[in-house]
Amino acid sequence: MDKKKRLILEELVNLIPELGLNIETLSLASENAGLASHYWEILFPNGLKEVSSNLEKFFDNLMMNQLKSIKDPVRTHQKIITALQYRIKLVPQEVASKLCFFYAMPNNYSTAITNSWATCNKIWHYANDKSMDFNYYTKRALLMTAYLPSIAYYITDSSNDYHKTDYFITKVIEKILNAAKLKQKIKSIKLDDIPIVRFFL
Repeated sequence: MDKKKRLILEELVNLIPELGLNIETLSLASENAGLASHYWEILFPNGLKEVSSNLEKFFDNLMMNQLKSIKDPVRTHQKIITALQYRIKLVPQEVASKLCFFYAMPNNYSTAITNSWATCNKIWHYANDKSMDFNYYTKRALLMTAYLPSIAYYITDSSNDYHKTDYFITKVIEKILNAAKLKQKIKSIKLDDIPIVRFFL
């Protein structure tokens, strides 16, 4: 990532909790980064939507750096859980809350989906997913059903080290597996034969 972009994004993380994500905040972030107040327009010519996408990439990169420092879990679903826990908690709570407010605006819906998809894609790559067929889309869509509710839970979590968020994420992923196990009992088929579950094994 461009150094000047990164400097502005780092300043944004400090400012968003109090000021939200808007043009004024961007101008102040540019100044705090030692740049002209409108310099952000050169780096992010498409405005706030482009800024939000770069901010999510900034946090994605932080996640990947954190994951490189730990021993990889063995099972795929454990990798997904671990990555999701790191990714969500790397975003300061108030920043996550203000970003949710930004994405909740009707003209930002598509940006929210695009950014969430990109993060889920990053997590699946960490889990060594190499699918190129329709499963590629199914896996990421499925992970989004865990990612978005987990963010909503996190922004109201007051537990120490957000351990309740960790627990919530674990349970969300486990529910996907448990639902498939129930289906297995009903149809008496092998768990590996259920496509959705096979993604996480």
